[in-house]
Amino acid sequence: LVGLASALTGNVLTPLEEMHKHLERRHEREKAALRHMEQQEMAAAAALEESARWKERATGELQEQVRDQDDKGKSKRSLLRLLKPAFAKTEDRLQHAANVQTAAVEELACRMDQVAEKRASRDKGAQTHLGS
Repeated sequence: LVGLASALTGNVLTPLEEMHKHLERRHEREKAALRHMEQQEMAAAAALEESARWKERATGELQEQVRDQDDKGKSKRSLLRLLKPAFAKTEDRLQHAANVQTAAVEELACRMDQVAEKRASRDKGAQTHLGS
């Protein structure tokens, strides 16, 4: 019986213990990878929030420039006014505000895509981790 127990220990228990250790290491690696993906998603979400704030500021600035131009346009509509450098400066400020808002919207869209990508990656990692 002692010989049988020794043989079973060497042939069955030892490989099972090794497999258990291997699975534990794999589980820890997957948990670490999942934590890393969650951190990446949180960083992308924070960048998205900042982009949304920038877009709101840019939109507000653009609306202010449009109102200013409308107010100035209502005061005097003459050909001479259109030729003045002040009108060109107002147009430049309006164009700049529009360009800033366009850039902010494009960055916001990019950040939204990044968050969606990170979230999908994290979800896939979680499914893989739970499935193993």
